[in-house]
Amino acid sequence: MSPPDLAPDIATFEVALAMALLVLSLFCAHALCQPRKALVVRWPLVVFFALNAIGLLRYVMRGLDPGMEWPRTLLLLELANIPISLAQPALLWFYVCLLTGAGPLHLPRRALWHLLPALLAVGLVTVAAFQPQSTFDNLILPFAEMSWLERGLVLGFYLATVLFHLMGPVYSLLVIRQLMRYRIALKDLFASTERREMSWLRWLALMALAFWCVNIVDVLLEVLEIGLPPINPWLDLTVLAAAHFLLVWVLGLWGLRQKPGLLPPERPTPTAPTPLPTPKPMPPAPRKYGKSALSDSRMDRLADKIRLLMEVDHLYRDPNLTLWDLATRLGASTNHVSQALNEGVGQCFFDYVNEWRARDAATRLRGSEDTVLDVAFAVGFNSKSAFYKSFRRVFETTPTQYRQRHRRA
Repeated sequence: MSPPDLAPDIATFEVALAMALLVLSLFCAHALCQPRKALVVRWPLVVFFALNAIGLLRYVMRGLDPGMEWPRTLLLLELANIPISLAQPALLWFYVCLLTGAGPLHLPRRALWHLLPALLAVGLVTVAAFQPQSTFDNLILPFAEMSWLERGLVLGFYLATVLFHLMGPVYSLLVIRQLMRYRIALKDLFASTERREMSWLRWLALMALAFWCVNIVDVLLEVLEIGLPPINPWLDLTVLAAAHFLLVWVLGLWGLRQKPGLLPPERPTPTAPTPLPTPKPMPPAPRKYGKSALSDSRMDRLADKIRLLMEVDHLYRDPNLTLWDLATRLGASTNHVSQALNEGVGQCFFDYVNEWRARDAATRLRGSEDTVLDVAFAVGFNSKSAFYKSFRRVFETTPTQYRQRHRRA
């Protein structure tokens, strides 16, 4: 047998890629089911990978049946891909909502409306699946020559295609907006948020948006009949397969690692708090929440106790400090502590703690020879970038420039 006979054709290559992606999708779905309690958050991702594997079966079927001996089976797999494609964006949205939610880990009933396009597509596919082969053969005829049923199928298939192309940017923007709200919520609960910001989801949404833009440009060029140089089919298939592999790999890997970000961390039972001196009363601050159970005087006393915890006990130096930890030390509820900070002090928990850290760092930069990174870690920051950002916000300069300016002075 000559070497050219051994060279794989593009159809064989496509089948091999589809089988690899199918196995990888099933593996990810199985891995995400462990441990069972994680399914409360991961179930949309498990269903996503299971549907992805079913959608890939049509490519495998084409390779196993090159002579079209089972055309009906292949047709059913092609039809099944329509509701699958419409359900997967909604499943990813459910997963993001569960990860970034602050309440109980379940979806509200109104969220099920996101599955409406997929459910309508199931109805369309069910009707089409019971039609004879002649019905599908007639779908290539001019629209006026079709029967009413055939026209309905064509319109349904076109509508499903339009919905699929619209869902990409819509859900990408929804994810980006949800992550922006999530980052704001993080700052009310955690003093260090770098490990909880889920930046990988934002990048994934931006990549999906970019891919959609490229796809829309390609469709418009085809509609406008603007000729472009032909693309090598091997290159085209390789790029699409690489994008698909990247999506599965990122979702599988980070799906295993990511935990809901707004839940309180698991901590050992804290020791009894150190008694704090009673602060001097302050003049009442203007109220922001009229219906709050926290009175003006109590809110001011709570704000002063928070200040004393930072000033005397240097609580801000704990790199994993959370609002729950602070509330435990104060013997107050997290809602009251959060209100005392936002209304009484005028800062969220994140900004308040990091300002204390930045001011402590400024003192160390003036009076020690420690490196900037050592100073950052000593005052409670988890990363150099977070330190620089907070320090610049407080002093409007970088730590290095601040140290050099005071040394010259």
